[in-house]
Amino acid sequence: MTDPIHHEPERETPQPRRVGPSFNPFSDSRRKSPILALILSGMPGVGQIYVGYYQRGFVHAIVAASIIALLNSNGFENNPLFPLFAVFLAFFWLYNMIDAARRATLYNHALAGDSEIPLPDDITLPTFHGSIAGGITIAAVGLILLLNTRFGVSLGWVEDWWPAAILLFGAYLVWKKGIRERKAQQATQASHTDDRPRGAPVGRPPTRPHTLSHHNHPPGPPPAGAHPVGAGPVPPDPSLQSYPLRLPAPNLYPTPSKPTP
Repeated sequence: MTDPIHHEPERETPQPRRVGPSFNPFSDSRRKSPILALILSGMPGVGQIYVGYYQRGFVHAIVAASIIALLNSNGFENNPLFPLFAVFLAFFWLYNMIDAARRATLYNHALAGDSEIPLPDDITLPTFHGSIAGGITIAAVGLILLLNTRFGVSLGWVEDWWPAAILLFGAYLVWKKGIRERKAQQATQASHTDDRPRGAPVGRPPTRPHTLSHHNHPPGPPPAGAHPVGAGPVPPDPSLQSYPLRLPAPNLYPTPSKPTP
């Protein structure tokens, strides 16, 4: 008899998966064109608003308009700070255009489900929950403007002392950072203290019961009567038990010594 011939079933060639409109992220109508965002940013803030960053777009528009108004004010062309503001305006204009195109690209990646690239956040506007530093700053600016408009105090000294505001702001940031690090360190120490058993002294690690293992014996065969490793808990050894140390009672009434002849 001849062995029957076994025919192996033909393996189907896997067909490439057709990507329909629902699987193509580039067919999503919510996509933003980076080129269009770049073109719209010729007017500062419009490109950001097109992508969906409304607060950032309005802030960019206000910053650009304020610098242009300052540069066109009477007599400011003779101010030594005129070149600084002019260069900053050109830099901010280019930054505004690049930022809009970049945010449109990242927005499209987020729609495609690429979670490795974080979507940048919008500008967080100040709230009215209360801030000591912000309240002092606004009150100081209002006082200076009031002295100029109501009592005619000149603002010429502002031109000489305005770098002091940057210095104070930097010192405030350093002080705020130090407070945060100190609070984080205190919280870490408190968490470590809470993990200790009750009654354990602070500054020392909690004591652990002594267990016998192969590290306690010299190399070679274990001694006679030794507990094998891995055979369960080690039975207590009476010779290793500790007893309270008893000191002799002090002699409160010593016997007088005899004088030597």
